Amino acid sequence: MSVERCGAVARAKDGTPLWIFGDRPFVGVLADEVDMVNHPPHYRSSSGLEVIDVIKAFTEGLVGIEAVYTANVIKYICRWKKKNGAEDLRKAAWYASKLADEIESAEDQTIIEKKYLGEEPSVIQGAASTPPTPDFCLNSDRHKGPGVAGGPGVHK
Repeated sequence: MSVERCGAVARAKDGTPLWIFGDRPFVGVLADEVDMVNHPPHYRSSSGLEVIDVIKAFTEGLVGIEAVYTANVIKYICRWKKKNGAEDLRKAAWYASKLADEIESAEDQTIIEKKYLGEEPSVIQGAASTPPTPDFCLNSDRHKGPGVAGGPGVHK
């Protein structure tokens, strides 16, 4: 298909309006009909579904950085074909990786808190549910044991 360029908009020989994003044509409406702030074509499906609506639906109930990372993954996955191609896919992967790290970190923190705050038995098989009480300390006034007097040892 040959294309005649008209500023930011192009038309195919048959008159079909085309947007040019980089070197890729996008069949759409003319420039004066496009609202690049509120309804940019690279954030809208051919059926009219907008990425912002998808983001709202899939981040409901998420808070903080989890909502931000999830929203960015959705945004870049939805627009890659119409905007920046492989670059957007790499950005989506970067945010997905950060989200996975965040979730793993939160899971690790929950396991530690449950183990040491006694909210549930130890998650490590065979480990005591509470940390053992040491019989070894550095209180030099109470030690009578092997080694230098007053040094660390076992209570007697």
